Amino acid sequence: MNEAVYEFFATCLPGAERLLADELHGLGVKKVRPLSGGASFFGAPEDALRVCLWSRLAGRVNLTVGRVAARDADALYAGVRELPWETVIADGASIAVRASGTNAELRNTQFVALKVKDAICDRLAETRGARPDVKPQQPDALVEVRLREEKASLSLDLSGRSLTRRAYLGDEAGEEAPSVVSQAATLLAAVGAAELFAEGTTFLDPVDVDSILAREAAEVREDRAPGLLRERWGFTGWTAFPDKAWGDLLDEADERCEARMALLATAPACPDAPRLVASVASVFRADDDAEAVAVRAACVAASREAPAGSRFAFAGFEGMAAKFKEEPTVRLKLGRGRSETTVEVFDRPPRRLGYLCGQPRRWRRHSR
Repeated sequence: MNEAVYEFFATCLPGAERLLADELHGLGVKKVRPLSGGASFFGAPEDALRVCLWSRLAGRVNLTVGRVAARDADALYAGVRELPWETVIADGASIAVRASGTNAELRNTQFVALKVKDAICDRLAETRGARPDVKPQQPDALVEVRLREEKASLSLDLSGRSLTRRAYLGDEAGEEAPSVVSQAATLLAAVGAAELFAEGTTFLDPVDVDSILAREAAEVREDRAPGLLRERWGFTGWTAFPDKAWGDLLDEADERCEARMALLATAPACPDAPRLVASVASVFRADDDAEAVAVRAACVAASREAPAGSRFAFAGFEGMAAKFKEEPTVRLKLGRGRSETTVEVFDRPPRRLGYLCGQPRRWRRHSR
């Protein structure tokens, strides 16, 4: 095992940072710090690979390469060239650079990416005697540069593409699908779905039995690593990529899934088992939209019919607290701007219209 300690950063939906930090701790990562938009952590290459394979909340996992001055193009180029890229990018790996952020002197992200690419190529030409191939689409090593004021952070994307681009989505999934996956995974984490399913709780999405949330819940219930069927990764272009350790992680993930599937196959059916009733509303936004009203009504009806001990969780639905006639036990705001949504978790079903404070309305009227 590589005993060197590296710094990493895992991204997530804004608002889910503490849930992500808890997930990383559960994956055996020791030094975790939730930050805006994700969580930083320290560890060996194997720790980062385990997070890539198992994290349901992370969007990307990046290796932090360094931070340099970026007051202007010359300072950026000089700082990037000083970084030890020969210890980061594998020999023979193709590269690409993705830039975000601007400042007073560096106002064009394409120009920033070009300067960083030139600095990396010049450094590798100096240390290895050859410049790497530049491959804008699907490179072996994708370098990210983020500008903030007069500083730039450089990192290597270990994910390849977003981790929320699950294998079950297929190639036909729309651009919004990974965002829905993020909301679904966060909802399941907020309600403690892994523990509920391990205790025998079943699942129902009253809106769509084959929704992204339903498929994400099935993977949690089956203890299936979300990256198990993924074919391409960014960490293969990393000099520290531990090939044998990665094979061991995949074997372990296979064994865990097979063991859970065998257990589920022999578990007796229990119609009265507690149920997790949940749904993610990705398009039903307006309160006065007829379809939105019908969808909420279906969720409320399914919640009322759920067995005792059930739990209820919804993302993107307006007015569910009024329908349940109580405040949620968990309320979590996710995302920013137009993509903002709210996750609400309830521990009790909606109160029926004929009851006030848990007592029949007729009894209360005659007891005056």
